[in-house]
Amino acid sequence: MNEKNNYYVTFVLPVPSIPYPDGGYKIVHQIAHNLNVSAIKTVIIFLKNVSIYLPNYKEDKSMKKNGKGIIKKGFDVVFNDRRIEIFYRLRLYRFLGIDYDYSILDNVDCYYYNGIENVNIKTDLIIATAWETAYFVNEFIKNYKSKPFYLIQNSEDEPSFSGINSKNAEETYHFNFKKIVINRKLYNRFKNEVPLFFHVGIDTDFFKIKKDINKRGNVVLIPLRQNLSKGAKYAIECTRKLLAYDSKGDIKILMFGDYKINEIPEDIREKIEYHYLPTNKQLLQLYNKASIFVLPSLVEGMPLPPLEAMACGCAVVVTDNGGINEYIIDEINGLICPIADAECLFNKVLYLLNNKQKREELVKNSIETTKQFSYQQMNKDFINLIKPYLEDNSAKDH
Repeated sequence: MNEKNNYYVTFVLPVPSIPYPDGGYKIVHQIAHNLNVSAIKTVIIFLKNVSIYLPNYKEDKSMKKNGKGIIKKGFDVVFNDRRIEIFYRLRLYRFLGIDYDYSILDNVDCYYYNGIENVNIKTDLIIATAWETAYFVNEFIKNYKSKPFYLIQNSEDEPSFSGINSKNAEETYHFNFKKIVINRKLYNRFKNEVPLFFHVGIDTDFFKIKKDINKRGNVVLIPLRQNLSKGAKYAIECTRKLLAYDSKGDIKILMFGDYKINEIPEDIREKIEYHYLPTNKQLLQLYNKASIFVLPSLVEGMPLPPLEAMACGCAVVVTDNGGINEYIIDEINGLICPIADAECLFNKVLYLLNNKQKREELVKNSIETTKQFSYQQMNKDFINLIKPYLEDNSAKDH
């Protein structure tokens, strides 16, 4: 048997990050990179098939994948049960037309496993990052002496988030893992277990004002995401109301997300400007075109798009989705609506479009808010959280 590679920290992510990664993946990428920079040797494990660790896994066909499955099948043929960091370091993902900058993983070893029996590493800490990965970690610690942790970035047992697998997600919260949470709602839910707590952040060096906020006009930016928890239904309803109100065509509506253009309802499709899966650079441009950003989500851990938009000078209208209260104070640096309330979203947007002074007040306060949620602060806080659990004292000194 080959000698095992040793690590201080191991993150376990679901399917490989091949296309443009979602927010949870990007946070893990950033933290793993920083831990290695800090001489805390860290690795990421991706799982080929999460369902083999679950006694009653159900394939939820209602949770759309938008072609990612096809890309993954091709990836499986080339990288089956192998170390896969070469895929990122040689920029092979660019041949798939993906321009996300995976150089953040250049100092991170990455493994791709189908089963526990194939694992060839030793690690002090192993961290589940989603409910599916928690089942893998639960099996892993039966054979390996690693401390199990659970980075919980969302209420994944909400039916709108995990669909018919919400009960499987809920079951993982009873595993004997040390929980790490990113918002107060989750902290209060698990407070009897004294979870570790930190805030995630954004790249405040990248997301910033590039265009004068007074030269943007009546431009509204709204994400349109497939997962039911993202509230696309209410984004579409809000858009319809804005279009119906705007008989003179004074309001420009920008939308972006993982909807294909032909999946957007016909009555609004030709009246908006839509961007499919924009890159960070494209997002930066969109944020700097908009005066107002709207987040219609039903459930969030600590949503980053509003923070990114705030850093770029947008006034934000958001829903009370469980994570937004980590940085939004209603009427101070943003406006908050109840979830599933398109009428409120419409009215708040209209209010800001017609109230330049209030919009500028929110933007001014927003800029100050975002300074508290940088990648640098997030990375520092995470290291301080895990230091006491590292076995090798040499790692604690960094």
